[in-house]
Amino acid sequence: MTAGGGSQGSVPDLRSMITMGAIGGGTDSGHGPGSDFGVIQETNTLDTGKITDWIGRSNGLAVRLAKEIARTYYGSPVSYTYWQGFSGGGHMGWTQVTQYPEEYDGALIGAPAADWQQFRLADSWDEIVRKKVAQQTDPITQGQMTAATAAAVAACDGDDGVRDGLLGDPRSCTWSATNNICGAAGAPAAPNCVNRIQANGIDTMWDGPRNSHGLRIWYPYDRGINLGTSTTTQASTVQVMRWNRADLTFDGNNLYQDRESIALAAAAGVDVTNAVTYEQEAVLTAATTARLTSGWQRDITRARDLGLKIMVYHGTADSAIQYRNDVDRYRQAARYYGTGQANFAAIQDWYRLFLVPGMGHSAQPFLPELMAWVEDGVAPDRIARTSGFPVVCSFPQKAIYRGSGSTSDANNYTCGGNLDADPVALCQMPSTKFGLEDKAALNTSETGIPPGQCKKS
Repeated sequence: MTAGGGSQGSVPDLRSMITMGAIGGGTDSGHGPGSDFGVIQETNTLDTGKITDWIGRSNGLAVRLAKEIARTYYGSPVSYTYWQGFSGGGHMGWTQVTQYPEEYDGALIGAPAADWQQFRLADSWDEIVRKKVAQQTDPITQGQMTAATAAAVAACDGDDGVRDGLLGDPRSCTWSATNNICGAAGAPAAPNCVNRIQANGIDTMWDGPRNSHGLRIWYPYDRGINLGTSTTTQASTVQVMRWNRADLTFDGNNLYQDRESIALAAAAGVDVTNAVTYEQEAVLTAATTARLTSGWQRDITRARDLGLKIMVYHGTADSAIQYRNDVDRYRQAARYYGTGQANFAAIQDWYRLFLVPGMGHSAQPFLPELMAWVEDGVAPDRIARTSGFPVVCSFPQKAIYRGSGSTSDANNYTCGGNLDADPVALCQMPSTKFGLEDKAALNTSETGIPPGQCKKS
């Protein structure tokens, strides 16, 4: 079983499944292209039936029908059933794991768009920060953004032991764009240097959305990703805002970074009647559509008890879905099944996460490793790759270069260490509790991070 990206809306291509000798299955998720299906505009209500079909019910029914067709045609039941989905297909994969685990033996979930409404709201954090910068000073140019990105990568490239132009764990990189302020030692020449307002804006993009208490609401797109220059709310975020209000006519450009930005817009003569801050929209999202569209649940006990194997992978330079979301979900599961702490050993027999350093929004052919785990009991500790970073290790381990030989040869790496042992990286993880996005309350208890360990989160 598989699904395409985004919100689906068309039957996925199943030929690759068929050529490998399997039966391929997929659906259009019960709706056509686009995201308007979630709202019945005539009555200003959510179409919860179509949303439920899209999130998982359509695939949950389809897999059962596919098995019956197979039994009828071949005269025997299928041997193994897998979910393989990427991005939007990873989102729907989580729903299969949580709602239909009895139908599957394994699930390969790539860069999942789970927690759909929250992550798509965060898609436009960079845009609204740049919008505020442009209200205060010259807009950030592509040259300035490119120079800051390159400088951050150059400063932190060797942190993983290999200088290859990739950040092994972007969470541990704290290089500040204030280093590129015009006139500072090592800053680029004009026009690619920045002023202080622009530098603080770039740092704010990399830091991620925070509320009025200074606490992170959601995760950012990290250093190493060239974030562009747009100041217009992304279409993905517009969909979030429209579903939150059950109104397909709502203008997404009513979204602002904070109250100061709204005040600046009003002073410039902009109609701010419907203006809303990121914090306010995050609260509305949690109260209206977040749970309905999430696909992911912390309690996956049914999947565990049924013996389902779960492999999740995500590139650390993904510019479409924030990879830290998967680290957060993994920590929450480790805490949920641990003994009062984030105990990764408590879940690794059946649930593993693989972070691919430097990889963007890209599907990976990791199905053979999942099949070997399910059918032969060979747990995937490390995965060798033929392009990009040569080795991917099961989180929280990381690939460690042996110190000699080609850095592109997988044989020259071992898996070890603990990415979350770095306090800088770990303290990038706490965020506000769900439903309390405007309050001074962090999710440290859900993720197993001691509250006093991270003074600034």
